[in-house]
Amino acid sequence: MSKIVKSSWFSKKCLSLTSINPNEISRVLLLFSIFFLGAFIFHMVRDLKDTLIITAENSGAEVIPFLKFWLILPTCIFITFLCNKLFNIFSYRTLGTILILGFILFLLFFVFFLYPRREDLYLNKLASYLEVFLPKGCNGIILIIRYWLFSLFYVVCELWGVMVLSLFLWRYVNDITSMSDAKRFYPIILLSENLSGIASGPTSYYISNRINHLFIGNNLWEQSLIFLILIIVICAGILILLFHRLYSISSSPTHNKIQEPKEKMSLKKNFKSILNSKILFSITIMVLCYQIAGNLLEVIWKSQVRILYPSPGSYNAYMSQVTMWVGIISVILSISMSGIFRRIERGLVAMITPNVILVTSLFFLPLLILHNSFNLFMAIPLSLIVFIGSMQNVLIKASKFSIFDATKEMSFVSLNTEDRRNGKSAIDGIGSRLGKSGGAVLYQGFLITFGSISASMPYIGMILLFVIIPSFLKATRKLSDEISSSKTLESL
Repeated sequence: MSKIVKSSWFSKKCLSLTSINPNEISRVLLLFSIFFLGAFIFHMVRDLKDTLIITAENSGAEVIPFLKFWLILPTCIFITFLCNKLFNIFSYRTLGTILILGFILFLLFFVFFLYPRREDLYLNKLASYLEVFLPKGCNGIILIIRYWLFSLFYVVCELWGVMVLSLFLWRYVNDITSMSDAKRFYPIILLSENLSGIASGPTSYYISNRINHLFIGNNLWEQSLIFLILIIVICAGILILLFHRLYSISSSPTHNKIQEPKEKMSLKKNFKSILNSKILFSITIMVLCYQIAGNLLEVIWKSQVRILYPSPGSYNAYMSQVTMWVGIISVILSISMSGIFRRIERGLVAMITPNVILVTSLFFLPLLILHNSFNLFMAIPLSLIVFIGSMQNVLIKASKFSIFDATKEMSFVSLNTEDRRNGKSAIDGIGSRLGKSGGAVLYQGFLITFGSISASMPYIGMILLFVIIPSFLKATRKLSDEISSSKTLESL
């Protein structure tokens, strides 16, 4: 009897700490599991897509800016347009199944058909022909063409975050969640996403670095790729089943009826909503600035990681360790998010991410610039520079996943249904990729002008510290003021 009482007391205590009512437990557990699996897949494919294209022969991090501008941006514009059409035709349940099954089929086709035949599929002759005419700074375009199957894999994996996580799952949750529930549920959802990094990092590291016996494939790395993709496919299949269950629960009489889109959506309406809403416009500027800053810093860091870890297995193993630490720091932040939102004004919380970028850049960039510019600093080990860059990457992504995403999604919830849907489609589908493409355009200009990433670093640093980060801070303050003003008007 005492054990039952203690168990009941413990359950009530846990529920009170998380502010979750007993009748909401099933819904919260489903949300937790769905976003855990979605983010787990996101972390796994993010490391894989970088590993394949960056560690290819004679390739490097300089290919990323060209991929993001010439392939990712136009693809995301088309996908956002396509998703708007699909939302007008299918229910959330049907559309989710279509998107995730399509992703599963591509991964299986890639790992069992394209990758084993990669040597025969490389466009080496065309790439060699283009090398004669294009300048050295355009090597990224040549690499995209030469390794077109890796470029295709990169694009499809990038779409998991755009289509499934942002445009589909987060949009669905925003539609079935009130502002008061968002303050209680979203920190838990973000916690699940961050826990996935702790799980995916060691999983990928072990498979890439610790399995030394060949069971399948032609070499250990190909075997690791097969195992990793099979794990991703299994997780995606479970995700479909869990989402169907969540859809059924959310559509039942005991829960708020979800609102399927009634008014037809279009890209024109998406951007019109942004221009007509000061809140959406501020969110757009914040997303653009974050993506530009993150892209500029990440390419610099990955170029150094590529030098230190040149093989696919070692590169993916190291990136998996970084992913694990992103998850650990993110979880620590996520656990405290509910208390932070209850005790600190939302606008102050939103300022954390741009300030993290500012402070860490003041450490990483000067060291790297001096290392590449003066012989005095050549004695600094490359491993130390990679370590400092990794710390910056961990802190920026952790603050983004646990703080920036939470404040952004809560800002969407404060809007009416039409503005929320239109704005989210444009910002998450196109705006974030425009930010990455903005950084990619800058890189392409620098690479064509100066010939290498290392020669471009001083100019990249100045743009970050004097243009991008100040704009990020200003937009964040503006968003906080606009939300406060709208709440004041509603209370009158």
